[in-house]
Amino acid sequence: MRWGCVALQERVRECKKIKSERKDEEADRIRRCQQKKRERKKRQIIKNVILICGIIGIITGGVVLVWKGLRERTYQDYTVVDQLHTEMIGPAEYRRIGDGILRCNGDDISMFNELGEEQWVEPHILKKPVVDVCEDKIVIYDKKNSNMSVYDLSGKIGSINTGLPVVRAKVAANGVVAAILEDQDITWIKLYEADGTEIASAKTAVDSPGYPVDLSISQDGVNLAVTYLGIRAYKPSSYVVFYNFGDIGQNQVDNKVSAYTYTDILVPAIRHLSEGRVVAFCDNGFTIYQGERIPEEKKKIVVEEPIVSVFSDEDHIGVVFKETGKEQGYRIELYDGDGNKRWEANTELLFDKIFISGERIILHNKREFASYTLEGKKRYQGSIDKGKIENIFYMGKNQYLIITDQGYERIKLV
Repeated sequence: MRWGCVALQERVRECKKIKSERKDEEADRIRRCQQKKRERKKRQIIKNVILICGIIGIITGGVVLVWKGLRERTYQDYTVVDQLHTEMIGPAEYRRIGDGILRCNGDDISMFNELGEEQWVEPHILKKPVVDVCEDKIVIYDKKNSNMSVYDLSGKIGSINTGLPVVRAKVAANGVVAAILEDQDITWIKLYEADGTEIASAKTAVDSPGYPVDLSISQDGVNLAVTYLGIRAYKPSSYVVFYNFGDIGQNQVDNKVSAYTYTDILVPAIRHLSEGRVVAFCDNGFTIYQGERIPEEKKKIVVEEPIVSVFSDEDHIGVVFKETGKEQGYRIELYDGDGNKRWEANTELLFDKIFISGERIILHNKREFASYTLEGKKRYQGSIDKGKIENIFYMGKNQYLIITDQGYERIKLV
């Protein structure tokens, strides 16, 4: 009887063991099934991600190709979008200022919006009007006259009577005006507030430091750069002088903070760029100076070929050369504000003017114009249908405002 109980107990234990093993096997089978499901799901997700990435890549590639094609496309024609203010005819000086167009002729000074609608007009008799612009400030004067007028987008904000003939003048973004004035055998460099108040002055002569050729004033009206032509060691030389009319220049003689002499080199033009940089254009290249308050020589670009023309904006420097070995043709070189060459391009357009308008470099004569991007891609070259070109402004989105002797036209390249 006892042996029978023992056998029964042993049998019960074996049954429990078998049941436990089966349970473990079932649990293991379930785990394997779940693992397989997770792996299948993971593989499917990876496939979906790869598929989506492939589709996105194809779409992105197509968009990039289309975008690149549009950016590099050279247009062959244009359509007239709007005829603007066609009754305005005759030669004049034009400037684009923000969203406005300034027009200055011998009889008046006026401002128009991009639709050609007159915003204001002021009668002003000028024989040889000269215009300089910095941001939304404008100085207008009659060369060899003693009066200068200062404007912004809303109209006239001040008048300056120098008492001496004005040779050249530049305006800062805050309305400060720097001018070269003639006074018989000497010349003056003077700074004025927009209301005519004299801020500072310096007398110059041919022998010390020379005859002032050009000047440039910083946007804040504190830094002034002047190029002089004089004689050094019996040779014609140029003298580039930097003045500071802030705290740094107060302790310097005549506010002069730095100066450089260049023997047998002419420096006919000087411009302020952005980030405390100044470029002086020479007959053999250009020199870049760096320094918010005390500019120092940073880089010289020396060329062997004769320079035909130069142009610049706050961040770019352009130089044009006559193509050697060709009866007709020019080479355009564009540099960044640090003097690094960005690109060069050849053109056969016999241009009267070359300048930067927004995101375009524009060349034109009376009948033809060409347009390049700042990356060096030619967008258009061709003639206009009617009139003689006075000026052209890039308006964005492939549109240009062409001002001719017969009126205004907004065109779009096609």
